[in-house]
Amino acid sequence: MVVLTGRFTVRPERKEEVIQLALSMFDPSRSEVGCISYNFYEDASRENSFLFFEEWKSQEALAEHFQTKHFHEFMQKFSNLIAGTPDIKIYEIAKLKQL
Repeated sequence: MVVLTGRFTVRPERKEEVIQLALSMFDPSRSEVGCISYNFYEDASRENSFLFFEEWKSQEALAEHFQTKHFHEFMQKFSNLIAGTPDIKIYEIAKLKQL
C-alpha cells in the first residue's frame, strides 16, 4: 500500500475553482481498481491551505492513476489555481495496524 499526501495553498480568488476541481476527481479516482481511498481536506488552521490524502493498493496502482485522462485534465488546470509549489509526499506502507 502507498499513501500520497499533497499539501498546497490556493490563490484566494481561485479557492472555489480548486474545490470544484478537486471534487470532480472523486468519482473517477475512487472507481479506479487500485484506489483504496481518495480524499480532499481544507486545513482549518491555515487560510487557503488544502490537503489531498490518497491510499492506493500499490505504487503501480498510483502510477496508473497518474496516466489517466482525468488526472491529466486535473493537472492542466490545477497549476494555475495554486500559489507556490505543492508539497507532495508518497509513503510506502510496509505494515498497517488498525486500532
